[in-house]
Amino acid sequence: MYLALRRWARPRQTAIALPLVLPAATVWTALVSSCRAEAGIPAGYVVAVGPLAYFVLADARSHRLVARVGLLTSIAGIGAAFSPFDIVTLFTGVTQ
Repeated sequence: MYLALRRWARPRQTAIALPLVLPAATVWTALVSSCRAEAGIPAGYVVAVGPLAYFVLADARSHRLVARVGLLTSIAGIGAAFSPFDIVTLFTGVTQ
């Protein structure tokens, strides 16, 4: 019963997932960055947020290692999509 009510992963699961995430996160951040550069800022955010939403739900349901790797990789993609200059672009329309 206790395992069914558990909401957070064990630290051991996250520690195992981190080395698996590095190659996938590198590829994912490169993809998000190139999408952002070629298709524009909104497309970069759409490409980054879609998988993040999916893996948040998958991790909440299953707590499996695959879901944890996908979640951490998607978080890295959000980091690649975000730029502090986006706020300036949003309000003024000025690009770098």
